Amino acid sequence: ILYRLLAILLTQYLENFELLKISILELLIILTRAAVEAGTKIEEVLGMKYRFITESAGIKDQENLCIWVVQLLDKLMDGIYETRHAKNYQRLKKVLDFIERQGGESLTVDQIAKEVYLSSSRLSHIIKSELGITLGDYISKVRVEKAKLLLKDRELPISQIALEVGFPDQSYFTKVFKKVERCT
Repeated sequence: ILYRLLAILLTQYLENFELLKISILELLIILTRAAVEAGTKIEEVLGMKYRFITESAGIKDQENLCIWVVQLLDKLMDGIYETRHAKNYQRLKKVLDFIERQGGESLTVDQIAKEVYLSSSRLSHIIKSELGITLGDYISKVRVEKAKLLLKDRELPISQIALEVGFPDQSYFTKVFKKVERCT
């Protein structure tokens, strides 16, 4: 969409280079506002705006202006992506910490989503995109890791360990354990 807007500006102001530069600067200013709303630090954005103005003053032709704008758009999008990724990281950390704290309690996606102030679908999407697995698979992995520690350190029966780490019975625990660890 941004590149289409740039193309429209180029065709609209083909004959007037100074108006083209002003329009592109306006577009970049709007994008910096979006970057701030996405969480980019205001100091970074103010520095970007200053650089936009000083760097654009030295550009004397459309070709160099286009190259400069494309490079800036890439930087802005990278900054917004990194900020979004950082936000997801914070949310993800809260989710993972919550799951760890709950130990062997039965957890649902709705419970976890409520704990971190997200919708169930948004939470599931973040987990899948950041970890590459579903929330249920992650919970199973955490439970199996805890079970492995209990299996090493204690002389408890498997049925007791299954209950302690949150599985309803030994049969289901064994099935999940085999799926996660690829062995019984």
